[in-house]
Amino acid sequence: MKILNKEFISEVLSVHSYYKEETLLANFIEDWASKHDEIECLRDAKGNLCLKKGELSEGEAYPLVTAHLDTVQIRQVDYIRNNERLPIITEEKDGKTIFRCDGLGPGADDKCGVAIILSLFDKVDKLKACFFVEEEIGCIGSMNMEQDWISDIGYCISFDSPEVNRAAWQSYGVKLFDGKFYKEHLKPVCDKHGLTRFLSEPYTDIIAIRCLSEKACVVIGTGYYEEHTMTEYCVAEDM
Repeated sequence: MKILNKEFISEVLSVHSYYKEETLLANFIEDWASKHDEIECLRDAKGNLCLKKGELSEGEAYPLVTAHLDTVQIRQVDYIRNNERLPIITEEKDGKTIFRCDGLGPGADDKCGVAIILSLFDKVDKLKACFFVEEEIGCIGSMNMEQDWISDIGYCISFDSPEVNRAAWQSYGVKLFDGKFYKEHLKPVCDKHGLTRFLSEPYTDIIAIRCLSEKACVVIGTGYYEEHTMTEYCVAEDM
């Protein structure tokens, strides 16, 4: 695994979160960012977190990556109230590493996206990220984000889709990129990494980015399965 550390995946998954109860996960990200001097971290009026690394040269634009902080796993609320970490179980099966949480979902939708994005900051010199609150109840965080934060982006990748060979060309009827962008930029990357399954996805934060910035966007599968259920799990290698 070139980017993701399995122990870090488990640590992120163990931080409890629920919609309108995202503070502890946001605090975790802020604490992580505070240990990286090169990363700027801001929390906007709605509670969304915005991270930035590096300064642009003339003619450049930032890649933007996004995930959401909330989950629908209501049984995590008890852990939130008691300020306890979730008991994440790690197991090896058929050559892959699986993360789950007995009796409740770990919130891999969308903590997988959070883990991937934070790990990307260790590999990319210039990057912006947004972590949104209240995605699961109508993309409220992204719809109320500070628009200035995305004024200098070139495109957006949202890590908020299940499985591995999966991407979105459309979300809730909103087309996320045009044919020229796909042919010149997206297809070569997808072909290289075996990403061949493009779908029309339901409502998600990417719509706000697309509508506010008019930049090309895509939603990528992040290796979680059986989302929104008590048997939810994720696979490190698929992430």
